[in-house]
Order: sequence, then structure tokens, then C-alpha cells
Amino acid sequence: MSSRTHARWISWIAPTCAAVILTLGLYWTGQPAMADVTPSFPLNTTFNVAHNSTVTIQSIDPTDPLFHAEEIKAYPGPAGGIVANSLTWTGFLRQSGRVITVNLGHPTQVDSISLQFMEFTSDSILFPSYVNFQVSQDGQHWYEAGKVLSTVAPFYGGKLLQTYAVTLDRIPAQYVRIQFPVDVWALARNLRIIGSPWQRQSLVQLPAAPPNGGIQGYLAPKSASAGGISNMLLVYSGANGAEGTWTPQQFLPMVAYVSPTGQIEGQMFDSFLFLPYGSLLKTAGGWNQYLTSLFAPNEQLSALNQTVANAAAGFKQIGIAEPTVNVVLAIPYPNPSITNFGRLPYGSQDLSFNSKTVGAQTAYQNRMAAITWYVRSLLSKWKAAHFTNLKLVGLYWDSESVNYSTPYETNVIQDAVALAHNAHVPLIWIPTFDAPGLISWNELGFDSVFIQSHYYEEPRLPVSRVAETSDIALQNGLGMEVELGPQILQSATYRHRYFNELVADYLSGVETQAAHAFYAGSQVLYAAAYSTNPSVRSLYVDTYDFILGQFTYSTYKPVS
Repeated sequence: MSSRTHARWISWIAPTCAAVILTLGLYWTGQPAMADVTPSFPLNTTFNVAHNSTVTIQSIDPTDPLFHAEEIKAYPGPAGGIVANSLTWTGFLRQSGRVITVNLGHPTQVDSISLQFMEFTSDSILFPSYVNFQVSQDGQHWYEAGKVLSTVAPFYGGKLLQTYAVTLDRIPAQYVRIQFPVDVWALARNLRIIGSPWQRQSLVQLPAAPPNGGIQGYLAPKSASAGGISNMLLVYSGANGAEGTWTPQQFLPMVAYVSPTGQIEGQMFDSFLFLPYGSLLKTAGGWNQYLTSLFAPNEQLSALNQTVANAAAGFKQIGIAEPTVNVVLAIPYPNPSITNFGRLPYGSQDLSFNSKTVGAQTAYQNRMAAITWYVRSLLSKWKAAHFTNLKLVGLYWDSESVNYSTPYETNVIQDAVALAHNAHVPLIWIPTFDAPGLISWNELGFDSVFIQSHYYEEPRLPVSRVAETSDIALQNGLGMEVELGPQILQSATYRHRYFNELVADYLSGVETQAAHAFYAGSQVLYAAAYSTNPSVRSLYVDTYDFILGQFTYSTYKPVS
């Protein structure tokens, strides 16, 4: 039995961080004037100085009233707040993370800071991947006290406890700040700041905290982490007849910017993500059908390769060297609800991905058998095809969130990462807005991530959702997904929503700063390129301008 199995009934406590002794930043030598206090402990005794302090808690994203209401309902915390010595948990739901700021009320010698968390993965209660501790004398100038990483991976055997702690050397401070990410749920309790009003001289040096809070920046276009992608079109195929069949005719206005008569006037998308319709994902036969369709002569990949070759002369006439187009290929998601996936081509029995029917270990093994067969078949076919104008730059995880309640879900993802890395390509992901796993993408093993805003698809959302999404992308090192659908061909309202999405992206400064993925339904932009309706054709033009970084509209259009 593994140590992780034993841990299901053990209250596991992470080792505290060693004393933080660094060589940059503030040199703490002074002995600040003492405030007039009447301590309940002797001045030369250390105790939990967080009691009777003022505590504020803020979400990293703008506060979501629905999430906040759910927190109060499910895990309101003890009457004394998070600093109380209590077994009651305070709950935090999504919104990227939290910042807890403690005002001790007067300068205090701080010797250690700790906060306890619980993990119960099947209920999507997860340890934060890290907790960052900072101190300040004035609440304005902050210094790093230490960053403590979680040493526990998602665990499916029960509840675990972990205390994140830093040990300091008599650091004088009046303010303490604790920052941590929140994936789905984070439960915390017993915030302790051990110290004393009696201050002795400390020679410890602490580094200044970064003024931007450690912002990662956007996923940069054409960067190695983005697989060289700048603007990538999602290409659905394998089903739905002509709508899901791409030929050189459909690809031409996606590879090249063309006039209404088909004249090449510029370059459009530099990258294409091929992925299946959902109807193909339920059986081994569906996976195999998609794989066969993907490599069909004169369609899909073959058609894209032909298009690039055929467009070479047109590109040359306008001074553009023949491009090599980037390709990303999807790994179908082995949905854990599937109970009868069928047999793999080499298999002798039907597979179930459902842990309730075959057990967690067997379900995990079956899911990995399907993924491994698919990726190996995919890469074998790719190698045999010899597409001279296409470059495989990544594999794509075809699920929009992480289902933490499924046993071994994170193991399946990390195994898929390993398959991609063995092929020397990154694993790319496009989660939904505020999806489980979003802010933990790096810990899960994904190499690059594009976030969806859902603004176009959800009429109730204001255009400010795009700016909110871009801020999350900036904080977490993500690219952005731009969304449009077949409604733009018929509806002025949806045309305006797509246009406003581009405007908001431009105003947020993301247009040229982040890599973009474009969800455009099934061949919607192809239809827009040759539309005789000027208002529809104009969206194709706007998309081209956006790709070039020359979309500069700053006024929104009205939407009903």
C-alpha cells in the first residue's frame, strides 16, 4: 500500500519553510517606536498576535456575487473569522485566488506565519499550489516573507490537511499579507501570526515584493511556449456532411486574405487546430472514424497542405514568402461517463471509462489505453503523410475543464502531457471562463492555454466580460479565444457582438500582445469571405485587420 493510501486517514502537515534569509531588498535594522498597548501576555513572550487584528479578504478577480453567496452558505467560517482557533473552515470559491491582509494594529515582532488548508478532491476542494507570505510596516511597501509550495498532488482517497508556514527571524511588521490561488474550492482555517509586541533588532534582509503582484503576462504570439502560434483557427471535421468537410476551396480564404473575387491580398491564420465534433467522441468507432477522416485524400489536412502549395504564387506576387502553416491536432477526451466505448483495434474486450462500473483503477487504465492508441495512430499517420507545407506544433486536450470528482483525472491529463512531450510538441488547452483547472494549468502540465470569454455566445453577458477575461489572461500567462458563430450570417445583433468582442480585445491591449485562438463554428468565416451582404463580408475584413494588428475601432455597436 502506498504512502498516499495511508494518508487518507492521516492529518498531513507540510513542513514549514526554513527561516527566510535573503540578500535583496529592505535591510531591517531599526527598532520602531512602540505603540501604547496593554498586552495580555508578557512582552518577551511570543503568542498568536493575529487575535484582535483587522482582517480583510479580497478576491483576485472582481468579486462575483453568486460565488460569494455560495461561500457564505457552504463555508461561512467561525464567528471569530479566519484567525480564530477553530475547527470550522472558511471557504473560497473560484475567482482566481484570494488576498488576506492582516493589520496587527501596531508594530509587532513577527516570528512565523501559518495557514491550514484541507483537500477533498472528489468535492473539488483542493490545496492551493502555493501560498505567498508578505509583510509590511506601513501597508504600502511590501516585502517577501516566503513562498511555500504544496507538496501534495490531487488525491482521491479522502481528506487531507496541509499547513503552509514560514519561519522568520524577529521581523518587525504591522501588516501581513497572504496570497494564494483558488481553483474551484479552497478551505482554510487557523491563520496564525506568532510574534510579540517586544521587538528586538533583526539583521534579516527581505526582498521587496514585485509591484505588479507577480503578473505573468500574456501568452506571447509566436513564442516557443505558444508553439509558434499567433492566430489559430479551430477546424471541426469528421461528421455533419459538407459542413464538416474541408477542401482547398474552404481553406483558401482562411490561409490567405482574399478579395470577394478570390484574389489573394494577404495572409490570414498562421495556425489551424483540427478537432472532432462531439458526436464522434463516445465510441472507439467514432474516434477511428475521425482519425480516418482527418487524413482523407483532398480533405482536412491534405486539403490544407494543398491550399498552402496552391497559394504560393499568389503570396509571391504580393511579396510574401510561401508560408509553412502550423497544425495542432486534438486528443479526444475519454469521458468518464462512457460505459461502453467498444474495443480498440487491437483489443479483445469492450472498454468502460466509468469508475462506478469497473472500478477507479480499471477505468483509469482503460482511458489511458484509448488515449495511447489514438496518439500513436495519429502520429504514425502524420509521419506517413509527409505534408510538406504543414508543421505539427502541438497536441490539444479536447476537454474544456478538469473534472476533479473523477478518480485519476489529473493523472490522465499528465499522462497525455507525457505523450505530447514524447512527440516533442506541447499540449495545448482551451478551457471555459473560470473552468476548474484554469489557474492550475501549469501544475497540471499544460504548456499553453487560451481562455474563453463566452461573451459572444451568452447574450446576458456585458462586453466588459472580454476585458475581465483579458485581465485573467494577463495575470496567468494565457492566450485569448475569440468566438463567433453562424448567427453572424443572419443576425445584426450577433454581428455587433462579434465586432464588439474585437473592439474590447483591442481596447484591452490584447490584440497584438497575446496569441489568439478563433472559434468560428463550422466554416462561418469562409461563408463571410464570399458573402454578398456587405455587413457580413465586413466581419471577414475586420478579422483580417485584427490578425494583422491593424484593427483600431474603439466604439461599440448597439446590441439588443
